[in-house]
Amino acid sequence: MRTAIRTTAVAVAACSLGLAGCRTTGEAEPAAVDRSSNNTAPSREQTSESGAATPTAGPGPDTNNRGYIEMSMGDSAGVGPGHDSPDSSTFSIESVEVDPPCVSHGSPPVSGHTLLLHITVSTGDDPTIASKLDRIVNPFSFSEVADGGIVDDGGLPRNLEWGICTDPDDKLDTNYGPNQEYEGTVEVIVPHASGTLFQHTAMANAKGWEWSY
Repeated sequence: MRTAIRTTAVAVAACSLGLAGCRTTGEAEPAAVDRSSNNTAPSREQTSESGAATPTAGPGPDTNNRGYIEMSMGDSAGVGPGHDSPDSSTFSIESVEVDPPCVSHGSPPVSGHTLLLHITVSTGDDPTIASKLDRIVNPFSFSEVADGGIVDDGGLPRNLEWGICTDPDDKLDTNYGPNQEYEGTVEVIVPHASGTLFQHTAMANAKGWEWSY
């Protein structure tokens, strides 16, 4: 695990928690993209009674028939006022290992499989926004279904549990501060060796994000 002070602001498309979901690949897009029509929609702001700028969600990425934003490994998602805001914080699942070797003092799950998520986190200027990521990047906000599994409108399977197979020294630090970059692992126990991983976050335009593994 490594932590380093960033000297540049986060310049990725991000979304306000409870407002809109986001997904970016590589370079930041100049505006949220409506992939169904190939049109772009700029982000908007409104002013509160106190005079402070308040983010207003514009159209977000398309969701699938389950209501989730489909992500690929390395795509960025997060919370914040919006695209190019220095306050935005993001996270990315860079890769996933299924049933990695356990360290000498670790233990594989009694049933199911170990899923080791390699995650990077970038925080922006706002410490309050950065602190929200610990509610998002943790095993209790993830669920999983097998390949071809059906998720009904009544909800997802139970949230996942921590695993104790891999090196705890590699565990992602979740004590997030502003203007920092983090990398580390999150180990969860899943029922299936391949499937879809869901992250649940209440957003106006999506239920959360999902990754195939």
